[in-house]
Amino acid sequence: MRALLSDAPDIRTLLLRNDNVPSYFLRLIAQFCPRLTSLSLACFSLLADADLSLIAGSCPDLQRLALDRCVSITSAGLAVVAARCSRLEDFGLSDHYFLDDAAAHVIRARLAPRLRTLDLGGCVGIGRAALLGALRSCTLLERLTLDGCNVTDDTVAAVSPQLRVLSLKRCIGVSPVGLAAVSRRCRWLTDLNIFGLRATTDAAIASLARSCPLLEALDMSWCLAVTDVGLGWLEGCRRLRRLLLSGCDKLSGSTIANVVAGTPGMAYLDISWTTVDDRGVDRLANAAPQLGTMHINWCRFVTNDTVYRLAQLAHSHRLRTLFAVGCHFEDNQPALRAAFPAGSVLYFQ
Repeated sequence: MRALLSDAPDIRTLLLRNDNVPSYFLRLIAQFCPRLTSLSLACFSLLADADLSLIAGSCPDLQRLALDRCVSITSAGLAVVAARCSRLEDFGLSDHYFLDDAAAHVIRARLAPRLRTLDLGGCVGIGRAALLGALRSCTLLERLTLDGCNVTDDTVAAVSPQLRVLSLKRCIGVSPVGLAAVSRRCRWLTDLNIFGLRATTDAAIASLARSCPLLEALDMSWCLAVTDVGLGWLEGCRRLRRLLLSGCDKLSGSTIANVVAGTPGMAYLDISWTTVDDRGVDRLANAAPQLGTMHINWCRFVTNDTVYRLAQLAHSHRLRTLFAVGCHFEDNQPALRAAFPAGSVLYFQ
């Protein structure tokens, strides 16, 4: 590895993912890669503050730094990064379960004015007040991940109105009122993840559809209270390309088909764990010839007819990937697979 790094002094981007890399390797990065602008050290659980300090001091031009699951890092190490990497604008800290309010204070005091991307997903040790203070200071943020964090309506009301991408997966402290408020505040949103916000109502989805016409990707899996009334509002979001509805068992195939028909760019659809049946899938196939990937995992009301209908779609249109795990079909897998064109990616279990 020393030879590899020493032969590439002008390297700008380095992505590493390993839980067993010794500290001396990190010192090699600091020694031989001073011009790095993007560095990902995901899952380096042994990465210590001293190692991080060395890298930050040797790579002052870093603009993007991902430390996801580097669980040995403390707020002291983050403070060194903030002080030495003055160009940092993309910061990833997901799944740092032990970071506390001090980390949020570092972000607020030293990083906030220039950050455009921030990932705090899984940082459950950061309290609500500290998180709120940090987000209020990040006025330029365009991408924000808060999966599973201590988020409330007050928190989402403070996010940057410049946001394009927002993930609130399993943020159960966000009410329908808070979701509607953030959709009105962030009208430039193109990608929203509200997976597991089970209290989300039809009214909240309606507000989202009215306020965010640029929406291209929406994950509302397991939003159990949403019905056809709320989903119907998405017919106006004509830019939608990805829609995930897994577990939304109050939705009908006909309404899903109407939404898909109104979004000519729809390429990815997940209706796993829903009550959609063969008739609903048939409507979807007729409405969405442009679909490239479809999930029908654990849809207990679909039969062989569904698979063969989708095989026809694969032959005549763009469908290339189908997930049908957990479905109980009468025909065996070889027969089902044979119905699809060569090159299709199929998952049957």
